[in-house]
Amino acid sequence: MATGVAGLLADLDAYGLKIREKVLFSGVAAMANLIYTEVKINASRHRKTGLLESAVYRAFSPERSTDDIKTYRVSINKTKAPHWHFAEYGTSRQPAYPIIRPANDHMLRAIKAGQERMGQRLAEIGGKA
Repeated sequence: MATGVAGLLADLDAYGLKIREKVLFSGVAAMANLIYTEVKINASRHRKTGLLESAVYRAFSPERSTDDIKTYRVSINKTKAPHWHFAEYGTSRQPAYPIIRPANDHMLRAIKAGQERMGQRLAEIGGKA
């Protein structure tokens, strides 16, 4: 009987981990989406060719994630737009038109969006149980 109870407890722990992972992943994805949208909006202001806007990306980062921490990257594809930093920081001949830095001002909104999504996801999972 001990193996039965131990097995049940192990299954419950695994189920809890699976739920936590799904809820965390949903929340972090919502946060990344908000920041991604802000960076895209900022990049769209540099519409000479549209290259900068098309180089903005959002991607899950498994190498920086764990069971308890999920990480997304929102950045500029340096291959598509190798000179993006000239717009971000300016040059001696051109003023800076930041793309990424202003998006950080929306971090509190992103956190709130992530918390709301985690609550929704938890309710969805809880409703199925």
